[in-house]
Amino acid sequence: MEELKLKRASDLYLKDILVGIERIKKYTFNLDLEDFSQNTFIVVAHKYWKINFIRIWDILENKLDTLEKQVHHILEKEFS
Repeated sequence: MEELKLKRASDLYLKDILVGIERIKKYTFNLDLEDFSQNTFIVVAHKYWKINFIRIWDILENKLDTLEKQVHHILEKEFS
């Protein structure tokens, strides 16, 4: 029973990740690094948490699609 609960929770977490990726893609669609780094919320977060724009932009441009594919693969393999 506990294993079933854990598996179900993992399913929900993975789906939450996909929702987050979708929101990020929608929010950053057609932005370049300069537009992204000048966004008011991002600038405030940067000053408060010392966010590295270049690192975040690299993740958005080069790693987000891979993560999305990996999460879909896990969901299909483990939860179908």
